[in-house]
Amino acid sequence: MKKLGSTSDFTEARNKELLRAVRRLVMDPSCKSMTEVYAQAVMEPCSRFWVSERRAAEVISKMLRGQDRDWKSVPLRSKMYGELYRRVKAWREENPGHHLSDAVFEAVNSPAPEFYLTPESAAVIVSRVMKRNAERRRAELKQKQNH
Repeated sequence: MKKLGSTSDFTEARNKELLRAVRRLVMDPSCKSMTEVYAQAVMEPCSRFWVSERRAAEVISKMLRGQDRDWKSVPLRSKMYGELYRRVKAWREENPGHHLSDAVFEAVNSPAPEFYLTPESAAVIVSRVMKRNAERRRAELKQKQNH
């Protein structure tokens, strides 16, 4: 389970990719509200699965052993790990003799069919990123004015 306040190496990349999807959809005339934008953005395919290889390996290993899943009450996580599990099993069938970590690496770093986020989570992430970007621009402008 993710620890409160923990960040991943890929968080910034995920946030940039999500922000690009939101910005593109905002310009789409078929999206009539931000609620629609976020709902569509989280369903966009993305460059990878936004979970660490270590965490994915822990979960997939438990799944392979038939152990109870500590994330099963979270439908999107369950869906994501189900897809990763399917990909890991397929990769291992095609590449026998390789270690589980190799299969997990390949699965996690392959294109994902969606972000596996709720629209509400996407809205919070985008809001946080935009606020941070605005603060950075204000600081840069203030620094230029002082020099």
